Amino acid sequence: MQRASEQGFLRAPGAPPPLKVMVIEDDDLLGGSLQQLLEGEGHEVTCCLDAPSALARLRQGALPEVIILDLHLPGMNGWEFRIEQRREPSWSSIPIIALSADRSAQAQAIDAVAYIGKPIDEALLLATVQRVGTKLQQARVLARAREVQRLVSLGSLIGGIAHEINNPLAIADSSLEIVQLQLQALVDPSRSLPFDLARAERALERTKVGLERIAAVVRCVSLFASTDDQSLEPLDVRRVLESSMQVASNEIRHCAVLERSFELLPPVLGNAAKLGQVFLNLLLNAVFAIRQSQVRDHRIGVSARAEGDSVVVTFSDTASYIRSSAVQSPFDPLAPVTSGSMELHFDLAVSRELVEGMGGTIEAEQVAPTGANFRVRLPRCSEVAPEQPEVPKPSVPLRPRRPSLMLIDDDPLMCEVLSAVLLEHYDVSAFASPRAALAVLLEGQFDLILCDVMMPELNGMDLYERTIRERPELTRRFVFITGGAFTERARSFLKHAAAPTVQKPFGKATLLAIVASTLESVRTGDKQLS
Repeated sequence: MQRASEQGFLRAPGAPPPLKVMVIEDDDLLGGSLQQLLEGEGHEVTCCLDAPSALARLRQGALPEVIILDLHLPGMNGWEFRIEQRREPSWSSIPIIALSADRSAQAQAIDAVAYIGKPIDEALLLATVQRVGTKLQQARVLARAREVQRLVSLGSLIGGIAHEINNPLAIADSSLEIVQLQLQALVDPSRSLPFDLARAERALERTKVGLERIAAVVRCVSLFASTDDQSLEPLDVRRVLESSMQVASNEIRHCAVLERSFELLPPVLGNAAKLGQVFLNLLLNAVFAIRQSQVRDHRIGVSARAEGDSVVVTFSDTASYIRSSAVQSPFDPLAPVTSGSMELHFDLAVSRELVEGMGGTIEAEQVAPTGANFRVRLPRCSEVAPEQPEVPKPSVPLRPRRPSLMLIDDDPLMCEVLSAVLLEHYDVSAFASPRAALAVLLEGQFDLILCDVMMPELNGMDLYERTIRERPELTRRFVFITGGAFTERARSFLKHAAAPTVQKPFGKATLLAIVASTLESVRTGDKQLS
């Protein structure tokens, strides 16, 4: 190797923290030299003489942050190692620095962040490792910032969200009091307030409207709870925009008039939670950049249109911290900000990262004399999301025996309400204790099991897995009820479990339809097996 000292190499001030490095090199002497060189720079180094031993260490959970890989190894070569590495999601993103004495185009074509020929230039190797470390550090900073920013955004909106919920909650509460008084008058005619059926019906209708408004707010907020999910799927941009605008509506209404213009849009390929965060970021940037309080003096515009193979969403405002003399790149988290807020500036960097991760672009344009336009361009989806099959209307089963349902929810009031809905058509056994339910389920016979997912004593995922392990014939008999899958495990479970899911809140018709269609599916499956 060419010595780093001969090249005048010095570790740059402010270099990234030391890395965990795995060196895969069959030459023991060269591997030892690389280990000594890297440890001299403070890195933590593990050496492997062949690819199988390296894979064994990875399977044991000893994950490095970067792998220095000799391509020509005995047995399994470097290209074959890369194939195995890509098969495991937790390893696939570990960057590779390839080493080889082979200078051919084929050797250099390996999918690696860098290719270094032998004999190895120490200065070049150390500089490459440092460059990889810098990128990893920036990625971690942005990942942390993305999560912090999401929480800060929601935190700043809590008051507005509470306002959006409290108004319809007050309507529902007052209306239910009226219904209660009317029922008392019906039971006791001697009361001074006579029974008024029309008034009771109007009060119930107001209650329903209020609860529907609350449910809409909850659905919008829950969109931002699943940012760990990396999947891309066909999305309705308008629906994501509406959710973001709903969450930010209280902030917007106090500073500007919101103007919207949406065309008929094709689906885009994206992630709903991350795209919703981008839209929320841009809306809040506009809100915080408007410095005057006269609503009539300012506007925030949101428009969306199809353009070629893309969908373009534009956010415009009448006052922004971006100025022609301020920053050259509003999306650079390290660029100096001479006007406005560093927090806003960093949020734009997070937004750019999220948009580019979905294959899109984002750009800013100043509008003289004040204001700015932000354009988010997203690739349209070539695949249209498959339509959901029409759920058959609930009907009273014609079987002589009423189907038996087990209902499991740790909220006793929810058990009571759902039982009241279901008892008209089914025999219901309700359990507020999932452990007690599991003991009965493993021994009893039920046509269908309605089970909540997130329960503190024993969650629905563990209950399901225990049940199908001991009684696999019950696999198709589960229907899951959830108020929101707020963990990565829960989201993955509901995505892959062979069972329908009902999202809270839901109406009577929705619940009965799901139960009826699932029972029909179970009966069809039983006939095929017999």
